[in-house]
Amino acid sequence: MAALQVADFLAEAGKEVFVLHRGDHFAKEMAPNDRTYLMERMKRPGVQLMRRATIKEFLGNGIRLLLKGQVETLEMITDIVLSEGMRPNRQALGLFKEAAIEVHIIGDAKSPRTLFHALAEADELGRAL
Repeated sequence: MAALQVADFLAEAGKEVFVLHRGDHFAKEMAPNDRTYLMERMKRPGVQLMRRATIKEFLGNGIRLLLKGQVETLEMITDIVLSEGMRPNRQALGLFKEAAIEVHIIGDAKSPRTLFHALAEADELGRAL
């Protein structure tokens, strides 16, 4: 999801964008309405979506990748943005382990989702406290 949003931003600025995904489907975790809108925007000129793609090597001016079982090379690449998906990061909880305070986990620390989920959790927690 984050990679597609960055790609949308870059394409809006007139950049040529290649979005590589290891799987078969982009933005599975997005709400259907949001996904449909974003995927429509990805059909604009200058945006290429590549499914079942894995980067094998970074070159001086591009990348070598495995695309649907075939080795391909993309050249004349000036910038690369990597997005490896989202995972909860709860490392900060260790700071409170021995403290005698109550700790609440919300938002992406609980489970990566949308901003609306995080806001709803914050609202719910705020009302409960």
